[in-house]
Amino acid sequence: MTQGVSRAVAKDRERLELLTALATALDRRDELVALVAGCTDQRQAERDLVARFGFTQSQTTVVLDMQIRRLTQFDRERIAEELAAVRARLHHSG
Repeated sequence: MTQGVSRAVAKDRERLELLTALATALDRRDELVALVAGCTDQRQAERDLVARFGFTQSQTTVVLDMQIRRLTQFDRERIAEELAAVRARLHHSG
């Protein structure tokens, strides 16, 4: 495997991790909003997201930084499409 391909695969794996968290957050948005709204600060929100959803630190950051516009149907579909494309690339890369 060439270095360029290795880098592309690593980038896709990282993107997959983040997209998976965004898709989970959007699918469970009511639960997510209630959880975050009940937290006293960002650190508690981070801990609670890890505990409830099993997110990594990177996933927690991307979810907490997510803009509210991501809740629109268009953005949810776009994330789902990108997630499927990244999974397919990773599947074909071995």
